Amino acid sequence: MKNTLTVLLASLFVFMMIGCENSLNSLEPISVSQMAEKSITATGAVIINVPNDYGTIQEAIDAAEDGDIIKVAAGTYTNDIWDGSSYRIEKSVTLLGAQAGVDPNGSTEEREGGETILVRTNGVPYSLYAADITIDGFMIGSSGANSGGRLIISKNNTIIKNCIIQNTSTSAGHGVYIYPEAEKAVVEHNTFYNTAWEAIASWQVSGAVISCNHISASGQHAIQMMGHAGSNNEISYNYITGIDGKNAIQYWGGPGATISHNIIVGEGTMYDGIWLDKDADGSIVSHNQISNTIYAGINVRGECTNATIKYNDVSGCGTGVDVVGTITGTIINFNNIYGNRMGVANYYSTDIIDATHNWWGHASGPSGPDGRTNKKGKIIGKGDAVSANVNWNSYLPQPINHTKHDPVPPGLLK
Repeated sequence: MKNTLTVLLASLFVFMMIGCENSLNSLEPISVSQMAEKSITATGAVIINVPNDYGTIQEAIDAAEDGDIIKVAAGTYTNDIWDGSSYRIEKSVTLLGAQAGVDPNGSTEEREGGETILVRTNGVPYSLYAADITIDGFMIGSSGANSGGRLIISKNNTIIKNCIIQNTSTSAGHGVYIYPEAEKAVVEHNTFYNTAWEAIASWQVSGAVISCNHISASGQHAIQMMGHAGSNNEISYNYITGIDGKNAIQYWGGPGATISHNIIVGEGTMYDGIWLDKDADGSIVSHNQISNTIYAGINVRGECTNATIKYNDVSGCGTGVDVVGTITGTIINFNNIYGNRMGVANYYSTDIIDATHNWWGHASGPSGPDGRTNKKGKIIGKGDAVSANVNWNSYLPQPINHTKHDPVPPGLLK
């Protein structure tokens, strides 16, 4: 009986071993990355961590699927997002640096907790070549010269936010460049410093939002939207200073732009604050604070039609608002225009510019031979001067607090 039991147990052990071997042989090999525990969001996106899951950002992008989130720890990543032949990100992924969600607010110093620093030594840009890419919380370019790389937005709904973008080389040029195929790009809450060309530039784009950025020391205009095409772009709540021999905002990127609530500090070295050129028709320039430019605070030119300029503070400039070229339909109302060498100039067009309901820096209204005079022709206005072909009647006897009144309260008009 004992021998029989021993034989049965031995047979059972052999059967189990054979079964286990067959089961193991039927399994696919398991990679290290598959063995790693994956975090998955409520929306089903996989969270990939660099360098814990993959040693480089490029390896993480290669492994990711559309919609995945790549979290990149603090540290310096030199010539990453580059596989030796391509610098394109061709998946709809979200890249989160160590400072994701933290606005640098004009500073180029490392933020508390460390920075995820992307450095370029090979001069190539970072090309965002898929829709719905988000870049959040990186330092792009170190404190060293020529260490930054241009971010190229090529597809729709791309977001760049909470980044420090600095020290781009002449080969990389811009901080951010938006191509025509990229609709509804968002560039917000970034600090741009010492870009070789424009901090932000675009060509024939629509629906872009450029908002809440700090820009200084750009080699060209701080923001330039180009191409005489595109529409309905927004440039708002940006702080721009330290621009030498260029403009803060140069816009000729199609009709219907909204340029509002920007603070532009010319420091006596900036040419123009805001420049509207041909085909910026129907654009609205409002609630901006512009000071101390060499030439114009706001320059409307090149057959731009039906521009509305309202609720701005323009002071200490060569000309508050300069209208240059064959301009029709321009409205300049409810602005504080004061302390400029010239208030509003319209030397090149016989079209009468509506510049009513503005504060000219003095309760007596605008000065100059075309400003306020008495019945005998004596100039009695002591505010900023106006040129011919400017209708300044119904001026304001005191400045408007644009943060408090929008529109102007009743009874203030004269």
